[in-house]
Amino acid sequence: MGYKINSTWTQIHKNDIEELNSIIDDEYCNELEIGRKLNLMKKIKRSFDEELNSFNFDTVLKFMNDNNWEWINYDDISKYEIPTKERIIKYLKNVLKHGMYHIIELKEKSYQVFSGGIVFGIDITDNDVCVSIYFDIAHFVKD
Repeated sequence: MGYKINSTWTQIHKNDIEELNSIIDDEYCNELEIGRKLNLMKKIKRSFDEELNSFNFDTVLKFMNDNNWEWINYDDISKYEIPTKERIIKYLKNVLKHGMYHIIELKEKSYQVFSGGIVFGIDITDNDVCVSIYFDIAHFVKD
């Protein structure tokens, strides 16, 4: 799976590329990288579950209902509706997946998304993972 030696430049650097390929293709190194990613994924999911369990859906949904706070209905984009708890959870699981990609695969240290009043974030500091979920009404303007 390593780098191909298929150009003049790569031919000039053949020995270094072959050494790099031996590192890239090393089974032990690959397993270490997979293990690192699995460990990080588990930490993110654990933090997400804790944050989701402490999220006060009742208060958020009451505010949304009281203020007619609607989201687009992705099953029928011509409609807007106040989301249900299940819809919010589905949205959060979707952004969790995208966030894990940014953190695990792209090796970013933080990921944030804000949509529909919901603020979602993943932050990595050293070996600690913090997932945050909250409802932001700071910019709410009632008609």
